[in-house]
Amino acid sequence: MPAARLSVEASHVTRQLRQWERTGHVTRVPGPDDRRAQRVQLTETGLDAVHRIQEVSRRGTEPALSAWSPGELRQLALFLHRLPDDFVAHTGSALECRPAARHSRERKK
Repeated sequence: MPAARLSVEASHVTRQLRQWERTGHVTRVPGPDDRRAQRVQLTETGLDAVHRIQEVSRRGTEPALSAWSPGELRQLALFLHRLPDDFVAHTGSALECRPAARHSRERKK
């Protein structure tokens, strides 16, 4: 996903990826259709970190939701599944309205 879709600067994404590469969490591989493009893949270390994060999240979430009814949990799940789609749709339309040359104007000041 392009950095603009996430409302972050490409340099921030690049810097974060470099850090994750240095720590062994991800590796970059050539794109299958375009060797100039790169894909980012989780390594075993990265996958282990994801599993640890999921476990900590689960342990924190379960007690917080233990008193919720099955209906409330279904409603929460519905909204949590809907949220990323709505977020992407909103940020995509917001980006289309943003002036494209914003950063070049800021550098000229």
